[in-house]
Amino acid sequence: MEAIDIPSKAPMAILLPQPRFSVIVLCNLATASPETLARKIADLYLAADFKPAKNILNAVADLPDPAAFAGTYLDPHTKTLYTFTADHGNLKTIIYGGGPMYVADLKRALALVGPRLSQIYGQGEAPMTITGLPQEMHQASMMERLSSCGFARTGCEVRIFDHADGELPPGEMGEIVTRSDCIMAGYWQSPEATQKTLRGGWLHTGDVGSMDAAGFLTIRDRSKDMIISGGSNIYPREIEEVLLRHPAVAECSVVGRPHAEWGEEVIAFVVTRTKVATEDLDKLCLDNIARFKRPREYRFVEALPKNNYGKVLKTELRKLLAPLTP
Repeated sequence: MEAIDIPSKAPMAILLPQPRFSVIVLCNLATASPETLARKIADLYLAADFKPAKNILNAVADLPDPAAFAGTYLDPHTKTLYTFTADHGNLKTIIYGGGPMYVADLKRALALVGPRLSQIYGQGEAPMTITGLPQEMHQASMMERLSSCGFARTGCEVRIFDHADGELPPGEMGEIVTRSDCIMAGYWQSPEATQKTLRGGWLHTGDVGSMDAAGFLTIRDRSKDMIISGGSNIYPREIEEVLLRHPAVAECSVVGRPHAEWGEEVIAFVVTRTKVATEDLDKLCLDNIARFKRPREYRFVEALPKNNYGKVLKTELRKLLAPLTP
């Protein structure tokens, strides 16, 4: 095979807001933004290099031209994006992943920074190497793709399996599985967990999703977060996506609460920008999803509990709910 001559270009600076994931992000930066292959990395900036009071995205304006911003979980930073006023002409790419990116937040981000976003999906067992939604598909003319997490990365196979590990046809919902050379060898000193997760030669991710005929994957939720009410499966993300369409809703998270008759009922924790009536949120839900999926209660809170990576801790929200009464 002949060597490919890649022309040298101006050095690139990279800003990593979460240094612990620097190796994973850097390994994937080239595929998420192929232009990186033809550049030298001039500087690598970690979040600790910036004063806490300084907007981390406004700091991009001070970086060399061009610059890339790699965020393992973009959602907390979209609140920063709303006030992103500095000149960002040198910003080439914002890479996001690590959790669901709601369409409402994604549209706001695109309106502010333009088609500079690139999504990567993976997990520790297959580090950021399952699917990707490239930068060129983050634009107004391809809105139908924004709710997906893209298509299989090069060298990766992705399928949707049922409970018996049978492959499901396009559009059917089931567990996302994948196999490639990037998959882990196994869990350290845990053969039973390894066998369960890697059974049949496929990594069983624990994520529930569907794939369309074109190969675009959409994640519905983690299987452990699915709500079963009256024998029907309810995926919190579907409800969260609808609630976030209301201009008064800044953040929300939906969980299940034990119910004596139905098994579980839907509860929504909501952080608001301005005051909003529960009737308005109810109407929004009834206009967009099935009646049985609408929240039975809205809990208005100041903030949602999150871990160090910005992911909402639904286990903590469940603890705030009253226990099942006999």
